[in-house]
Amino acid sequence: GKGPFVPVPVPDMPPAPGPYSTFPSAPMLGWSVTYSPMFSTESAVHTSGREVRVAKYAVPLWLVELNYHLLRMASPNTELQEIVGFFEQSQGEDAPFYFAPPALSPVAAQAIGSGDGTTAMFPFVVTIGGYVLTPANVGTVSAVYLNGVAQPSGNYSVHQAALAPSVTFATAPPAGAVIAADFDWYFVCRFDDDSADAEEFMSELYALQSLKLRTVRS
Repeated sequence: GKGPFVPVPVPDMPPAPGPYSTFPSAPMLGWSVTYSPMFSTESAVHTSGREVRVAKYAVPLWLVELNYHLLRMASPNTELQEIVGFFEQSQGEDAPFYFAPPALSPVAAQAIGSGDGTTAMFPFVVTIGGYVLTPANVGTVSAVYLNGVAQPSGNYSVHQAALAPSVTFATAPPAGAVIAADFDWYFVCRFDDDSADAEEFMSELYALQSLKLRTVRS
């Protein structure tokens, strides 16, 4: 009774199924690139001294930090304009976009499924160590394999759908056949901040030492 009622906050809506812009792949990305997969776990200590833990995330959110040691702005080399312009286009944290994680994308001979004689459609997946994630979408798919043999393009079609990319075969692969592919893949991200600091350290040469992105829950 000491103030106005404050409603319980509600989560933001899942990102719309596109279309999304694609983060520019400026060639002056330096080292290091930092990947931080993040979970959220509640824990409490029981009177016995044992812990009770409850995982709040089934899959992680990712924080990605990019470092640009050199961005040029004099035409025809306009990496600074590409990065800053994309940041402005996204209105800082507001708009989600596709981001191909350096060193993790593209993948080669990535296993995406096993045939059973009846299934013709297989969603794209990416394996990182022992963890399997579903990419937000795929870019160029340069090859699709059955049991290690590259298939002619007429034998399959690629469905580049936001949040649900897949490959469909004209004829269902036989039981036990291993399906794999070479492809670029994307996260759906947003900027982690509403500001970006680009430093001109020499005439028409800039550095952007920390540009943070955060994946968006689909």
